[in-house]
Amino acid sequence: MQSRFLEKRVEILERTVGELNELPTKVEALTVQVSQLRTEMRSEFSAVRSEAAAFREETRKGDEDTRTFARVLHEDTISRIAILAEGNDEQFRVVHENAGTLRAEMNARFDEVTAHLVALGRQLTHRPRKKSR
Repeated sequence: MQSRFLEKRVEILERTVGELNELPTKVEALTVQVSQLRTEMRSEFSAVRSEAAAFREETRKGDEDTRTFARVLHEDTISRIAILAEGNDEQFRVVHENAGTLRAEMNARFDEVTAHLVALGRQLTHRPRKKSR
């Protein structure tokens, strides 16, 4: 019975030693894989940094373009406002002049209407009344 027990223990030890003998090969393979992973990650991180830098540059350029476009729109708006203000000044002057003329014409017509009403009133007051039956 002890010999069987001993045999089993020896088998277990032999298996363990065999596995331990394979360990350096596995560790070396793992070291190579980790090294490859580091190399790949380094190149990928570098690519990501390059893309981020390119994106920042594109964004800066876009911001500059947007600012330039905003400035152009602002200047265009200011010039249009100035043109409208000039036009409004001229239009205001013309309307003001025409309003004076219109006011004079209306006063003249009003005087004519008043004169006609006065004349009608005189005619009505000087007419003999008809006798009612």
